Amino acid sequence: MNIFHFILSFTFLLIISIAGLQWKMMLIYGEPVDSSDSQVFQSSWEQCYSSCYGINDCWIAYYSSAGCQHFEFVDLEIRKLNSSENKLVGIKRFLGTEECPKRELSPLVVDTAGSVSDKWTINNTLYNVTIFSNGSTVTISRRVYECDTGSKLFQRDSVYVCIGLRFFSSPSCANHSEAVSLCQKDRWLTITGPRGLDEFNYLISLKETARYGTLNSLIWVDGNGVNMTDDTIGGQDQYPKCNGFGPSLCKYIGQGDCDKVTVARCYMKQAQEDCWRGAACRRELDIIL
Repeated sequence: MNIFHFILSFTFLLIISIAGLQWKMMLIYGEPVDSSDSQVFQSSWEQCYSSCYGINDCWIAYYSSAGCQHFEFVDLEIRKLNSSENKLVGIKRFLGTEECPKRELSPLVVDTAGSVSDKWTINNTLYNVTIFSNGSTVTISRRVYECDTGSKLFQRDSVYVCIGLRFFSSPSCANHSEAVSLCQKDRWLTITGPRGLDEFNYLISLKETARYGTLNSLIWVDGNGVNMTDDTIGGQDQYPKCNGFGPSLCKYIGQGDCDKVTVARCYMKQAQEDCWRGAACRRELDIIL
């Protein structure tokens, strides 16, 4: 099967670039297995895919002798064809600014099975597009995830997480063991902590939203001695910290004389001017599409 494949990046169109990635169009010979949900309009092939590239809601462009069709953010199956069919598909992908997948390595082009996945985030939303080829067809599956109210999306290596603060209700101040339990209720998964300064700054900005009287709010985070619960953090060395942690103390944030993660005895609930008011917790992303 003689299939052509290349990536176009248009300098005359708006290019959205995030963290070294940008939109590009991957072009192949093929046709949608079902194109009944998209209207046909007349244009050239170049106008067909370039107009899709510039439309936020357009993800796939299909061109044939009948005209051009645009498809929105939906799952779609594409049948691979020979160049003699003169039917072409443009697929919008989020790739590195210098990246152009090589033909011999791309199962989306040659007659082999395989898959690729594109992930990107906008605000508090994660987009995940998986493109799978079985040799004769290409299946595009799209999923959209969000963090629920009260949590924010962060990336930890290849993992995306939702983190936020939870506060004790009764009693209003509690120890580290109670913080661990709090983070396992109401669809939350586990106690967590700030993997880097961005997460720390987010968590610390929320700590006074449920203040207990005039006491300074302290927030328990993951870490009892050397033991960690949330493996997405990557260990306590990922924490921004003021001093060494020691082998038997529990970790928290919010202390006035330490603007990073510090430690206290795990049974602490309240001190003269402080209340261990809640915990940093992690939850799953919600699938919304």
